[in-house]
Amino acid sequence: MSRQRAYLAAAIIATGTLLRCLGIRGDFWLDEIWSYDIARSLTSPLQILTAVHHDNNHYLNTFFLYELGEQAVWQVYRIPALLAGIAALAVGFVVACRYGSVEGLIATLLLAVSYPLVHYSSEARGYSFAVLFALTSLGAWRRIPSPVGAGWALAFAVSACLGVVSHLVFLLVLPGFALSALLRVQRRGARAGVLSTLALAVPAALVLWLWRTTLSKTEIGGAPDQSISAAIVQALSCAAGGPDRGAIAIAVCGAALAIVSTGIALLTRESAEEAAVVGPAFALPAALLWWQQPDFAYLRYFILSISFALLAAAVCLGWLWRRGGAWRLLAAALLMLTLAGNLSHVVSFLRTGRGDYSGTLRYAVEHSDGPRVTFTGDHAFRNTTVLRFYARRLATERDLVYVDIAELPPEGADWMLLHRFDDSPIAGEVTDRRGNRYHLERRAEFYGLSGWTWHLYRRAPADQRRP
Repeated sequence: MSRQRAYLAAAIIATGTLLRCLGIRGDFWLDEIWSYDIARSLTSPLQILTAVHHDNNHYLNTFFLYELGEQAVWQVYRIPALLAGIAALAVGFVVACRYGSVEGLIATLLLAVSYPLVHYSSEARGYSFAVLFALTSLGAWRRIPSPVGAGWALAFAVSACLGVVSHLVFLLVLPGFALSALLRVQRRGARAGVLSTLALAVPAALVLWLWRTTLSKTEIGGAPDQSISAAIVQALSCAAGGPDRGAIAIAVCGAALAIVSTGIALLTRESAEEAAVVGPAFALPAALLWWQQPDFAYLRYFILSISFALLAAAVCLGWLWRRGGAWRLLAAALLMLTLAGNLSHVVSFLRTGRGDYSGTLRYAVEHSDGPRVTFTGDHAFRNTTVLRFYARRLATERDLVYVDIAELPPEGADWMLLHRFDDSPIAGEVTDRRGNRYHLERRAEFYGLSGWTWHLYRRAPADQRRP
């Protein structure tokens, strides 16, 4: 690669780093607080793997939350995921350069401005780590047949194990490596095949151990409903810079699928072993969800599909670019549209964030009288979890108390909190089961893949209570 292209790659990585650094600002949302609460409940790091049986326990992220201890500035908890997201850009560049210098630059650009990757690289959860170790595993895997393959086999085993404890979505990458190992045995002989099989056996053994100790007992936390088809459309459309739903999203999803499929086909001609990893990693999450038919599915389940899809898309766009003429113009247009769409999402996310929960509670405290401020709302667990986290961090001596809507006293609560995951209309006035009226006083919005919009209602004077 020329010096100019190396400088360009560095500038792209620096841009992606800046976007991710800006993304760690803003409030913790429910799942981050939930992870924090899990970490704070532990007395030993070993309990992360043996005592917590919940899908919100992303082992490696929980470990960092545990080791960081109590922090007054909660954004500190996002720094490990941030660093993993930045490292993934550099690793992605190295991995994609295997396809060619043009493909390397395109892949790095796509990874750098990808809204889903920017979002989850700035959130204290396990997805950013899973992306990093999926890419490092791919890079190590392709070098196992080299003369120093034993060292790369060890690197793959370590990276894959870290991927498994990052997030369970990493498990859907392992079948692709197994398929690649079979091809490697057929094409490269016993040594490469044995090393690859032994390397793959290490994370497989870890998965079996985790199944016996914790995975078989894991509980799934509640979440808002979203269909499998809607999640697939959202994932592919957002990865390509399109909207998250609607007719345009479906069209963008179809175009993205065509580009990624073309990239995988081109990769098969170049390296069937590598295509055997990238193809299943892209397709397996959707296939598994269609087979299992869970009650809900979300874009974050496809975070590794998106990462590998961007590599395949870079192969396709690089191929179009090298053909020159109108094909090069088409590649440039597709790339610009993808970048513009993703940057639009990123800008909206950076402007709005995951929700203004601390500001909402601070507003309620500042506009309340007395030593005790009471709240009620539409979801006891979600509202209570968030309220309890920020109540300890607000500069106030007042007690913030949440009262379940079914247990309200006759006078009701001072404030009512209603949350929404979409932009559906909401009433300007609501009434609790005791007949107390509440007027909408504040709306704290969120953008994108995490959080909710919090609507804060203030109780009307007693003389406005319904009989």
